[in-house]
Amino acid sequence: MKLTFLPKVLRSLKVLLLFRGKNDKVGMDDIREDYAILDNIEKAKRGRKFENEIDNLLKFLKNKGVVDHYVRQPIYEQCFRPDFEVHIGDTIIVIDVTTTVRTDREKGKLWDAYWAKQTLKRKYPGKVIEAITVVQKTTGREWGNYVRAKAYIEKCSKPYDAVDYIMTLEEFIRHIYKLKGLEPPI
Repeated sequence: MKLTFLPKVLRSLKVLLLFRGKNDKVGMDDIREDYAILDNIEKAKRGRKFENEIDNLLKFLKNKGVVDHYVRQPIYEQCFRPDFEVHIGDTIIVIDVTTTVRTDREKGKLWDAYWAKQTLKRKYPGKVIEAITVVQKTTGREWGNYVRAKAYIEKCSKPYDAVDYIMTLEEFIRHIYKLKGLEPPI
């Protein structure tokens, strides 16, 4: 078994130990906690990078005429904040972006999607409102979580009826082109 992650862990721990005083006693719990903090920082960076990727994609699609208009981080009812609101013809898509699918986080996304859809239905009567969670393509356990959540949403109408689809970025691109009546490039 190859331990490819070990150099990264050791570098991280070395950095953390530099911030501690010489006389600080460092136990395994301290090291685990410090590593968890670094791990969360890395996950947050990956999430921002993925969200920026989607922002750049939407800019590109807007310039190509595929997307009519989009807003990054819209706020509904002063407290519900999905990552994007995208207008394509008479469809408005509320998008939440994630690098991992976790049931606790998905429950929060359901709540945001529900209220965003309610607000948009009042603001744009007659428009089709969709809520989509766009997931970064990954492997292993994370991919399994995505597959299970997607299957659950496709077969059940409740409680997940606020989120219409869970998609990878590639599936999302195909969905947008389909809404516009165009042949997707991928």
